[in-house]
Amino acid sequence: MNQLGRRAMRVLPVPLGLALALGACGLDPFGPSSPADDLRAARAEWARQGITSYRYTVHRSCECLPEATAPARVEVRDGRTVSVVAATSVRQVRPEAFEQYDTVEELFAVIEEALARDPYRFSASYDERLGYPLGYSVDFDREHVDDEGGLAITEFEVIR
Repeated sequence: MNQLGRRAMRVLPVPLGLALALGACGLDPFGPSSPADDLRAARAEWARQGITSYRYTVHRSCECLPEATAPARVEVRDGRTVSVVAATSVRQVRPEAFEQYDTVEELFAVIEEALARDPYRFSASYDERLGYPLGYSVDFDREHVDDEGGLAITEFEVIR
């Protein structure tokens, strides 16, 4: 190693050296991303995809009427919801109970609103390739037993 290379090694800042060492171990030296960061990244990825026609099944989890928790199949064409129907023949759904969940953009908005309320417990996941929400769960207050909720998105497909 030449003189300049040895000098550069001696002056490598300790925090940078530590960050590089931790990175080599597979640890994130800057800490995990926040749920808000994850939401922003997923929204950006979804927007980048430019998908306007798709369908998915939404499964709600809440202290709600059975018609609001039965799985619903949502179809969106050119950015507009065209149908919300029961995903199974076992139980009917009330389409109006799914108005907040009947487009990917509305799913993002619901997650954003939950985060804005500074929940006691929160988790969300997003499709790595397309960015849409796979689901979330939230508990707004540690002391209340009926304020938990969430949803899961399954059977997502792009309509061509």
